[in-house]
Amino acid sequence: MYLKPRRRQRRRGFPFRRLFGLLLIGLLGAGVFYALQNRETLEPIVRDAYATLSANVNDTVSTIAAPTPTPTEDPSTNLRLAEAAWSSGSYQEAVRLYEDSIRALPNDVRAHYYLTLGLIMQGRITDAVESAENTVTANPFSPDAWAIRSMALNRAERYPDSIVSALRALELDPESVRARAFLAESYLDSGQITRGEGELEAALEADPDSYEARYVSGMYLSSLGDYLTAREELQNAYDVSGGAAHIGLNLARLQQIAFQDLEGATAILEDILNRNPDNAAVLFQLGFWAWRNNGNSEQAETYLRRCTTAAPDNVPCHYELGRVLYNLNQTEDARRAFERVIELGSTDPYHFYWAGQVQIQASADCPAAMRFWQQGMPILQNLISTGSNLYTSAMLEELLSNYQTVMAPCGGAPVPLPTATPEGGEGETTEEGA
Repeated sequence: MYLKPRRRQRRRGFPFRRLFGLLLIGLLGAGVFYALQNRETLEPIVRDAYATLSANVNDTVSTIAAPTPTPTEDPSTNLRLAEAAWSSGSYQEAVRLYEDSIRALPNDVRAHYYLTLGLIMQGRITDAVESAENTVTANPFSPDAWAIRSMALNRAERYPDSIVSALRALELDPESVRARAFLAESYLDSGQITRGEGELEAALEADPDSYEARYVSGMYLSSLGDYLTAREELQNAYDVSGGAAHIGLNLARLQQIAFQDLEGATAILEDILNRNPDNAAVLFQLGFWAWRNNGNSEQAETYLRRCTTAAPDNVPCHYELGRVLYNLNQTEDARRAFERVIELGSTDPYHFYWAGQVQIQASADCPAAMRFWQQGMPILQNLISTGSNLYTSAMLEELLSNYQTVMAPCGGAPVPLPTATPEGGEGETTEEGA
């Protein structure tokens, strides 16, 4: 059966939506006509409304874009704390605070100066040299920057560079007693005695109260054997400086070596250590005396392990620790200590001697021992020929005999012995932070 589809019936009449559109157009037209007729009245109202809307939008965008500000630490606070720590003799704490301050004040020469001096006092010579370079970079026209660089380079035994730096400081300020004292020190340490004496005399004449000049004077007089006057000079420098650690260290050494007052010397160093518990130079010296003078290897081990922890690159501390551990029959730890000394670049023939000796003691390893002895022998022979500021000729000749004795069973080449072998023993290792 076929069904026809139903047709959709169209609505009759005027559409409502079309009527609404016409009314809207009419209203808009009337509004425009009204606005044109009343332009002067409506223009200020529209302008004010637009300005308000624009300001609200700008405020909203600015608030969205701006990050929440984070508080910035005032570096002047650390500077004040560093100065207070320095005044109380707590140089270790002062160094830490100056390091923090310099991150925010990289061009503060005064902060750089005291940081470098503090590092020298702590026996951190490699760090001190780097800090001294940063001091000069902070202000290449500061005489104090070049002066402290001279001191740091002196402690690194770079005497020609130290002299050049001190001369540069004096170019910038011919009246700098500090720079002249450091120049005198490097002249004297490098064997230029006449020049050193002249500069030292000029420094003391310009400022008799300069603790830097008094310190250099005391050290020089000590080298001449005038121990009483040297002690007076060092004591004066120590007092005027407010207890500078490097001056106290050398005052204590003089007290022990020249006057055999180990108790008084130890008291000076313990006082410094109480204020600066990680001072590598002081820890080394106390460890050295503990076993070499008092025979207390256990106490020495404590001091020297503290030293190597505080200053991992300190050659004298590693070497003395190796000697103490060897004495305590801790041969494996001693071997590591001596090998660390060589890794750090030592050129001391005693260090190579003991680095080899411990290989024999630990495992009778002649090839390992010979590697060290064959490096140390040429150094020793050169020192015998040219002389040494650290060891006497008698000590070097005795060491040569010891080398031959230990190398012979391992097949070492014969070494000519000196015609005479005076008695002597290994001298006191010079701490690099002195």
